Amino acid sequence: MKGQVMADFVLEYSRRPIQRKEPSEKKWWTLPVDGASRSSGSGVGLLLQSPTGEHLEQAIRLGFPASNNEAEYEVILSGLDLALALSVSRLRVYSDSQLVVRHVQKEYEAKDARMARYLTKVRDTLQRFTEWTIEKIKRTENGRADALAGIAASLPIKEAILLPIHVQANPSIAEASTCNTIEANQADGQEWTEDIIRYLRTGTLYKQSFTNPYLRCLNPSEALYVLAELHKGSATAHIPLPAERKDRNDGKSPSTISDSRP
Repeated sequence: MKGQVMADFVLEYSRRPIQRKEPSEKKWWTLPVDGASRSSGSGVGLLLQSPTGEHLEQAIRLGFPASNNEAEYEVILSGLDLALALSVSRLRVYSDSQLVVRHVQKEYEAKDARMARYLTKVRDTLQRFTEWTIEKIKRTENGRADALAGIAASLPIKEAILLPIHVQANPSIAEASTCNTIEANQADGQEWTEDIIRYLRTGTLYKQSFTNPYLRCLNPSEALYVLAELHKGSATAHIPLPAERKDRNDGKSPSTISDSRP
């Protein structure tokens, strides 16, 4: 989502002349963020600024329903991911959301389960920085990020504008989808691929029936032959007609046996 923008920023930043070494207290990157949730949609805006003044702005449209608080968490996570991608080690985060800031500062407790998941992910991500702080600022002091969030939340995604608006399809705390698996018992030393290899070599495939015996799978021409035999009656139950019955001892028909009786 942010790959191309990030690549352009890194390229531009690397072309700048090497600055003189600044005191350690000035080596902090700053990240003002803001989120917005409106009837037209939800969006977030962030402004990542380097110690030497270079900055990267982003407006992200959330492609899923999100409350104001969820949008505030989403923008923090997006900003943290961007900072980590640029190898930022010291970061100051600024937000005008008192609830979210107090959550991260452990002054408020996240009682809602969804908020608790967001909070856990933010705290885990922050641990990847050498140093970090998060501070509550007034909304009037966060005008740029607020404007970016408002643009992302208000404008239709397909509208042609100069500011690139990225679209985030899923929440950051969305659980990864899993695939159900079925375990099949295999004989000792037997691999599940053996049946497939045998079929590829011989062209003969069997399917286990409900009553356990294996049934041979037929190709189209073989299936037509079997159907034709069924219609002829040659594949019916083997119950011989009276005239066809033979005595197992001498091969005589039943009528011959009755005629020869005294």
